Amino acid sequence: MARHFGGAGAAQLLTVNVAATPALPCTMACWVKYGGATGGEFLIAQTEVGVHKGFFLNLLDGKVVGQTYDGSSTPNATGVTPLVAGVWGHAAAVINAPSGIVAYRNGVADGTYAGATTVATTPAETNIGAGTSVARLYFTGDLAEAAIWNVALTADLVAGLARGVSPIQIRPEALVAYWPLLGQYAPEIDVWRGRGLTLVNAPTAAAHAPVILPIPAFPKRTSNVIYHIAGVTKDLAGNPIAGATVKLFRSSDDVKLFQTVSDGVGAYSFDVPGGVQFYCVAYKSGAPDVAGTTINTLTGA
Repeated sequence: MARHFGGAGAAQLLTVNVAATPALPCTMACWVKYGGATGGEFLIAQTEVGVHKGFFLNLLDGKVVGQTYDGSSTPNATGVTPLVAGVWGHAAAVINAPSGIVAYRNGVADGTYAGATTVATTPAETNIGAGTSVARLYFTGDLAEAAIWNVALTADLVAGLARGVSPIQIRPEALVAYWPLLGQYAPEIDVWRGRGLTLVNAPTAAAHAPVILPIPAFPKRTSNVIYHIAGVTKDLAGNPIAGATVKLFRSSDDVKLFQTVSDGVGAYSFDVPGGVQFYCVAYKSGAPDVAGTTINTLTGA
C-alpha cells in the first residue's frame, strides 16, 4: 500500500520530530503519483521545527525540485519535464556540499544547480506531504517508498531506484531513513531506523508503487533444516478471519521477507530457516477495519 494525500483542503502530512540528515550532503527520494496540481508541493522536507528552513524534495507544476532554504537564499535545481499525472513516477533530489544540487525525474537528471549549498540552518524534523509540521504547500496525490541517505547518491544509483530497486539495496550503510508508506500502520513504520511518522489528518491508504522486493538474506547456517510457521488469523471473539494479508518480518532488523493471504478458514503458513527469529503481522481492511488483527512473535527453531 501507499499513502494518498488530499492537498491543501485535507491538510494531511506525515511527520517525525527528527531530521534524518541534519547536515549536508543528503539524498531524498520517493515514488510519486502526481495528482496534477499546479504550483509548489512538498514531497519530503527536513526543516527546523515548524519553520520553513532546511532541505527539500518538491514538485513545481509537477516538475521535480531539489532545494535548500535558510530564510533568505533558495538554491534549487528545478526539472524541465513534469511527471505524468495519475501515473507512478520516481522523484529524487541529490544535495551535495558545499555545492551542487541535482533533481532527478524517473532516474534521469532533469535539473541542476552548481552554486553553493552550505546553509545556516539545522533541520530538526522530517515531513512527508507538506513543508513543515505546521503546514506549507500540501501535496495532492500518492506517495510511497520515501527514503533518505546521508550521502550524495550517484546518477546510476538513482537510476536503479527509478527502475524499482528497493532503497535498502542502495548504499545501505548510508541509508538513514526508509518509510515504505504501507498505509496500514499509525505511526508509519521506518523499517531502517525506527523513526515512525505520525499521521496528521489521516492520509489514506492507496495502491503501492512498482517496487521490486529485495531477495531475503538469511544468515549462513550449518544445516539445511527448514521450519514451518503456521497460524490462524482471528478476530477478538476468536472467529477465524479469511483473506487477511499476513506479512513475515525478520525480528533482528524488521525487514519484511514474505507475505501471504490466509485461506478460507483463516490459516496461513511460511517455511523459514532454523535459528532465526521472525514475527508476523496480519491485517484485513473492512468498513470499519476488522477488530482483533493478530500480531504475534514466532520463532523458527
